[in-house]
Amino acid sequence: MQVHQIRFQNREEIRRAMMHLGVDSHGTEIMLDKAYTLTYVVENLTPRQAQILKQEALGAGADAALPRDVFYMESNGHCKALLFGTPSQIRYASGKLKLQPFGLQEVGQELEKMLSGTDHQLPAKLQMTDTAISLDRPIIMGVLNVTPDSFYDGGRYSDSESAVEHGLKLAEEGADIIDVGGESSRPGAQPVAPKEELKRVLPVIQKLVRNCPTPISIDTYKAAVAKEALTAGAKFVNDISALRSDPEMCSVVKDYGAAVCLMHMQGEPQNMQKNPRYDDVVVDILDFLRERIHFAVNSGIDKGHIVIDPGIGFGKTPEHNVKILRHISEFTTLGVHVLVGASRKSMFGHLFGWPPEERLEGSLAVAAWCIEQGVSILRVHDVKETRKVVDTVAQFQLVKDD
Repeated sequence: MQVHQIRFQNREEIRRAMMHLGVDSHGTEIMLDKAYTLTYVVENLTPRQAQILKQEALGAGADAALPRDVFYMESNGHCKALLFGTPSQIRYASGKLKLQPFGLQEVGQELEKMLSGTDHQLPAKLQMTDTAISLDRPIIMGVLNVTPDSFYDGGRYSDSESAVEHGLKLAEEGADIIDVGGESSRPGAQPVAPKEELKRVLPVIQKLVRNCPTPISIDTYKAAVAKEALTAGAKFVNDISALRSDPEMCSVVKDYGAAVCLMHMQGEPQNMQKNPRYDDVVVDILDFLRERIHFAVNSGIDKGHIVIDPGIGFGKTPEHNVKILRHISEFTTLGVHVLVGASRKSMFGHLFGWPPEERLEGSLAVAAWCIEQGVSILRVHDVKETRKVVDTVAQFQLVKDD
C-alpha cells in the first residue's frame, strides 16, 4: 500500500485523473467541487465587513485570511482579504453574505457571478461561423504577419505571394488556425489606415480560403477590416482591444457568427510599455476580461464563440508577464477558453538576453507549461515545433498510471 501527494492546477486536471481511475462521470462532476479549491481577493473592506466575511467563510467550511491588525483598525479604514474554499463552500458563503448588511450583499452577488463561470465545463468546441474546432486538446494558431515592421518576421511576408506560401506552410505543419495581420502591434508601432491594412491582408485571406481548409483569423481591431476579411471567408477576429476600439466591431462579429479573441492591453501599442502599473496584475486582468466577456455576451455574441488572452507583452513588464504565466490557470475559471501568445516575445530578451532568433526553446517551454495549466490555444510563429510539444504533452496525459 502506498500514498502519493498530487497537486492539481485546475479542474480539468482533476477530471482527467478521475477519468483515468474509471470514476463514474456523474460522480466525477459531484466530487470536483470537493477536490478543487478557489481563492478570491476581496478588496476595500472595512474592518467590520472583513470580520463578518471571515465569520461566514468559517461557517461554510471555507476560510478568509485577514491582516493581523484588522481588529485594531479604525472603523473607516480599509483592507483586503483572501477568501478560499471549495466551489460548494464559496457558494454557501456567498448566499449567507447576500443576507448580511453593511454592503456585503454586493460581495455575495459578485462571488455568485464568478462561480457561474467556474461551475461550468469549458465548451468542447470553439464555434466560428459555419464550423467548429474541437478543443479536446490544445490547438495552434499560426502567426502570419503581412507587415513590414513586426518584431520577429516583419517584412518576410509583406507581399501576398510569399504570405500565401507561408500560410500554406503553417497549415501543412499543423496549424489549426492561421492568424493574418496587416498592422504591427509591437511596442511603439504606429497605426495603419484601414485601406492600407485591407490592401495587405485581403488578397492573402482570399487566396488562403480558396486553397486551404484551415480556418483563417483576422488580427485587427477595426470593424471595417474585420467585415471585409469575414466576407472573404475568415472565421475568427483577434481583437487586441477586446472590442473597445471600434463600436461597430461587436455587430460585425455577431452578424457573421465569428469567433472572437478578447485581449487585455494597457494603453496602446505606441505607449503601452511606458511604465505599466497594476495593483495586482493577475487580479486586474481577470477583472478586465470578466467585464469584457460580460460586455460581449450582452452585445449578442454567443459565449461559445469567445476566447480570452491576457496579453503577454502588451503593457506589461517582464515581471508582470512571468506572474501572469505562473497564474495562467486562474484565467480558465472565467468560463471561456484561454489563448496565450508568448512566442518569441521580448520578455525572453529582458530575462535572458536572447535575441528574437534565439527564443524558440523558451517559447516551447512556455507552451508546454501553458498546456499543463489548461490553456486551449497557443498563438505561435513556430508551428512545426509547437505541434511536437502539443502532441508529446497530450501523449503523457493519455497514459494511465499502472
